[in-house]
Amino acid sequence: MHWQAVTNTATVSSHGPDGIANTADDLVKAQPPHKVLVEVGNSRKQHFVGSSIATHNAMQPTPKQHRPTAGFTLIEIMVVVAILGLLATLVVINIGPAMDDARDQRIQTDLTTIADATKLYHLQKGVLPSMEALMTPDEQDRTYINDPSLDPWKAPYHILPGDSKRTFFVVCAGKDKTLDTEDDVSKKARL
Repeated sequence: MHWQAVTNTATVSSHGPDGIANTADDLVKAQPPHKVLVEVGNSRKQHFVGSSIATHNAMQPTPKQHRPTAGFTLIEIMVVVAILGLLATLVVINIGPAMDDARDQRIQTDLTTIADATKLYHLQKGVLPSMEALMTPDEQDRTYINDPSLDPWKAPYHILPGDSKRTFFVVCAGKDKTLDTEDDVSKKARL
């Protein structure tokens, strides 16, 4: 039995019994079937070659193994972006009303604070103050309200006389910043 070597470049280096070098085509035509030593990388395998199909398969270089690459496919990234978009939409939809509630709570707290400061000012001075009077320091450098008392739309609150001498209103002009409109928020208090 005669051995032929086939490397991964599909070249054959063998000599027949007559001493003439055989080519790959000669191996296909060789009679009778014979063994072929196939070298791929560091491994050697014996193949019994007797037909052109078997010889063709033995002569082909082995395909490289497919190695999965690290990373994500475009479709995976698009699915993640779509899911994040849906989550962001849900968050925005739910935060809107919560922000409105927080703004309304702040207005009510500010109205109560201004009403309490107005009562204290009236008790000490005997007159209904303006917002400016509540923020102006007295002889001892104290004010009735420390902050500038602007509403959430950066407009000042207003102190208006009430129905009687013993009542008054603290008013937030609302988003339109105009008194006596639909969006005004007010608190009636007694002196």
